[in-house]
Amino acid sequence: MVLDANKLITVIICLILCIAAKKYTKTWLNPLSMFSGIWSIILFLSTLGLHGLKTASCNTYYVICAGVTCFAVGYLLTYKSRYSFTFNKSYKHAGNEYVLRYQVIYILGIICIIYFAIKFLSVASIFFSGNGLAAIRVMAQSEEAATTGGGKLLNAVRILLVMPYAYAIIPITAMEIWFGRKDKKVLFICLSIIALRVLSEGGRISVVYFALHLLIGFSLLESYAMRIHDLSKRIRKNRKKLRIGVLVLVVIVLLASMSRSMSSLSTVTYYYFSMQPYMQEIWSKAVDEAHIIGYGVGSFNGLIFPILYLLKNILGIPFTTHFSQVYDMILETDSQWQIISTYYTRANAYVGTFWYFYLDGKVFGIILLSLIYGIMGGRLYSKAKRHTNVKNACLYSFYMQSIALSFSGFAFSSMYYGLAFLFIVFIAYKKRGKE
Repeated sequence: MVLDANKLITVIICLILCIAAKKYTKTWLNPLSMFSGIWSIILFLSTLGLHGLKTASCNTYYVICAGVTCFAVGYLLTYKSRYSFTFNKSYKHAGNEYVLRYQVIYILGIICIIYFAIKFLSVASIFFSGNGLAAIRVMAQSEEAATTGGGKLLNAVRILLVMPYAYAIIPITAMEIWFGRKDKKVLFICLSIIALRVLSEGGRISVVYFALHLLIGFSLLESYAMRIHDLSKRIRKNRKKLRIGVLVLVVIVLLASMSRSMSSLSTVTYYYFSMQPYMQEIWSKAVDEAHIIGYGVGSFNGLIFPILYLLKNILGIPFTTHFSQVYDMILETDSQWQIISTYYTRANAYVGTFWYFYLDGKVFGIILLSLIYGIMGGRLYSKAKRHTNVKNACLYSFYMQSIALSFSGFAFSSMYYGLAFLFIVFIAYKKRGKE
């Protein structure tokens, strides 16, 4: 095994950014440390070429490194400016500016529970016949692929309401535990939806999400308490246990999910966190060959698709040719499996965040959109830390979910994530005392 020095340089740059951000913010749970840390791991593991993994060219590594660097620039500019040049040193109590619209949360929660309960009943025979969650997962994925083509009411309910709410309720509940009134009904709704999704869809990722948001919320609570010199004995005593417990839960569930279809846990884990450069190179060539430039449609499909979906199914206005080309290219990354190793291992989907940016503007798209993504992270993190309330914490935590999954793709390209983000921003919360 011979390591490429040029590729290792990109690893070192990302690692330096990760450590520097930790030194600056005093925590690993900040957007830059997580983002650059994830990609330093990916770049390093991919350079090893273990288990016959095919490696990408140096140019792909340079492009990814440039993307991480531009993310860092955007993040540092925004976070530093908001953090350093604010003269108001008074801090309001966490969570006292915003409250949940509890009635909205309850009503939508009941609708979602009913939806997933009915869905579980439809697959219960598969589950109890001994096929387990793996068979249910295969069926759920096939159904997911078919949801975008029809105009049925059930599809609309799923796309525009049920799944976005299922995404949003997890960070909402986690922040409600730390910064809200700890409403038991909200917790019940969240746990019920998670359990029913696991049973009806076969996926475990929602459990990972919940653990991640609990950890991020606790990190913000700890930061807030230390800032006002009110670090309680309960926080001091339990913070290490909580961190370890949540991290162990995340790792166990994630590894269990990854091992559904492969026998070697070490091998599949390695592929999950090393294939991205090669997958990005394959699909970047596909973009070039198709002569497609998304101009933001690919990366922000999650915000654009619902609008076009409504126009198509209500007014009969078809998708534009440009949108269809971009959207079809995204779907192909899921449907077309690529050989990623000399052992003929096949993989799909894991193109990484930067491929979406490349789809929208080639190398310039990676530079610009990475910068914007970093600016967004710096802004949300600054607001969550300096003006801690339940809404700011929820938006930041939900953003961090996109960071944690950046090795898979860009979260805002998902219609469920995009609508969930808008739900948190405009619907889920109201100012205290405002009707």
